[in-house]
Order: sequence, then C-alpha cells, then structure tokens
Amino acid sequence: MKLKKVERINGSSTWIAILSSTIDSNGKIVYAHLEKNWRNHYKIISVGTVPDISYVDIQTNNGLFGVLIGVNKSLAIKKIDVKTMGETQLESTFDIEGEKYFIRYISIKDELSSTSPAEFTLYDGINEIIEKY
Repeated sequence: MKLKKVERINGSSTWIAILSSTIDSNGKIVYAHLEKNWRNHYKIISVGTVPDISYVDIQTNNGLFGVLIGVNKSLAIKKIDVKTMGETQLESTFDIEGEKYFIRYISIKDELSSTSPAEFTLYDGINEIIEKY
C-alpha cells in the first residue's frame, strides 16, 4: 500500500491517512487512524474501509474531532456540506476544490461524546448539487 494523503488532527498526536488501494472494487477507501508517541513512532489505532466520503468521530489528546475522509475521483466536487445526525446536530462546509484525496476536521465541544453519522450534500463549481446522501 502507498500513502496517498496524511493529515495531523489540529496539532494533536493523532494522524489520519488515506492509503493506496484507496478505491477498491466496492467503491470504498482505505484509511488508518494513527497515534504518534513521544519517541516519534506511529502506532496504528485502526484501519478500515469507508465509502468514498465518510465522517467519523476521532478522540485525540486535544479533544474530540469530527473527521471527513474521502476521495473526489473526477475532481467534480468543489465543496461538501456536512450535517451530523448524532447526539447533537452540527453543520459545516468543507472546500475540497482540486483535491483528489481529502481529510478535513472540525473540533467538537467537550460536552459531546458523538456527532456521527452525517449527511452529505456535494456541490460542483457553480454551486449546484451533485448529490445528497
């Protein structure tokens, strides 16, 4: 497997990576949740496959974050509106224009324990809806 994208979550010891067999035969992407220790070694916390665009809650040493992970195969998606449906509903917009692989995150208030799952609205360059799910 090859590393396609890696992102550190808000200066924490937590990293999210998108890996090379990114688009498997089922249209899913492979991602890894990593923690970096004081000796600068990475520990794999979890590895999994998710749909082309997915939202997960990740606990870090800097708090809870909602993380958007995905692939923009044709580069047609310019932005994504995310509306969480968990314990509390939150809404965020992420610009992914020109990025084939993307990792975005938002900080979740300390008093919340979960915000996932989420609904997505995908927009093209002229702000028209491509898909909603």
